[in-house]
Amino acid sequence: MNAAQPNSSTKASILIVDDTPENLQLLTRILTRQDYEVHLAHNGQAALATAQSTHADLILLDILMPDMDGYDVCLHLKADERTRDIPVIFITALDQVMDKVKAFSVGGVDYITKPLRVEEVLARVETHLALKRRTYELDLLNRVGRELAATHDLQRIAEQIQQTVTEIVGAAGTSVWLKERKREEWLACKVAFQHDADHYWTDLRVRLGEGVVGWVAQTGENAIITQASADSRFFSGIDEQTGFQTHSLLAVPLRVRDKVIGVLEVVNKLSGDFDINDLELVETIAASAAIAIDNTWLVDALHQHAADLEHSNTQLHEALNKVKLLSGLLPICSHCKKIRNDRGYWEQVEIYIAQHTQAEFSHGVCPDCMQQYYPELYEKLIERRQNIWQVLQSFGRADLGTIAAEVGLPECNTLNRLQDMVEEGLIKRLEISGQIFYELSN
Repeated sequence: MNAAQPNSSTKASILIVDDTPENLQLLTRILTRQDYEVHLAHNGQAALATAQSTHADLILLDILMPDMDGYDVCLHLKADERTRDIPVIFITALDQVMDKVKAFSVGGVDYITKPLRVEEVLARVETHLALKRRTYELDLLNRVGRELAATHDLQRIAEQIQQTVTEIVGAAGTSVWLKERKREEWLACKVAFQHDADHYWTDLRVRLGEGVVGWVAQTGENAIITQASADSRFFSGIDEQTGFQTHSLLAVPLRVRDKVIGVLEVVNKLSGDFDINDLELVETIAASAAIAIDNTWLVDALHQHAADLEHSNTQLHEALNKVKLLSGLLPICSHCKKIRNDRGYWEQVEIYIAQHTQAEFSHGVCPDCMQQYYPELYEKLIERRQNIWQVLQSFGRADLGTIAAEVGLPECNTLNRLQDMVEEGLIKRLEISGQIFYELSN
């Protein structure tokens, strides 16, 4: 967004542009009674300068003015990156259809005819301010969703969440709490922030069920509290550690596949009380955040698994440096599959082979073990295979590039899945005119 962004904690700023003092006085009186911040301009040039300097949220613009009329002013506003997103409502005595058409064609969002009626002015002003804020909120939510999906840095995700929530709700502070991976009865604060402080807190912990955060994590329910000290669920220990004073708060669970993994908490709305609109906004951000956090954990698990495999492969390669050729009759246990070595001791097959052959080992995870030990990865594997099946069912026959684009995976990952499905007889690999295609088996 290019113009100043609306904030739920403050009344909007409105610029009135009219060359008639009486009209300026009337509109100023109407709007200031509703606590709007009002700025005045008596001509077009003054309007352009004031719009840039005040970062107005809305402009009420007269059409009939000397030197530069309202149409020209609006064209200049829409051509300037700093003011193009400010909604403009034209106010004039002109009431012809063509006048209204021209007002909309130059970028106006609405049109009020004179004589002015208080109720109409307020209704249109409030409507377009609400539309502007909603547009801003949707743009911000979309941008944050893209940014969260693009990062696998857990700390960065937590900081992005708190910055967005604090801004969009207009609150004094925000905190992100996650269940500890090895001790899920504890919640650890990944980031806590207040707008008038110059640092974050990240060393806070509460037990499951302790305080509002612990209650939300335990029950999976939302909480809106207007007076924290009067609520039996409130835990003052966090305020004592941070020096912060919580008056009101809103907390929602971070949920993935019906499992609560943490809590997003917003404290002390700067103006008014937390309401259902705030709850819906925070829930939307929490949904994107939970997915991003879960993806980060999955990536971490994959990296750890890859590191473990690399370590195992290194050990095997070191053993293979001393290999011998394997021959003769090998006693092998029919139950545990251990082999009796030359000294009469029983040892694992891979150890014996590594010591007696020139074979090289490559570790992987079979589907049965993946399902047992890595259920989340197994679910993703099954989901990807189903997606490939659906693509081939829809296209009938497709090449690697088409399939990868449809399922949203890199071609190398898609090729691995296709090879597995070919080996299992689920699909067929065809070569036509030098190009490889895939289709479902009959």
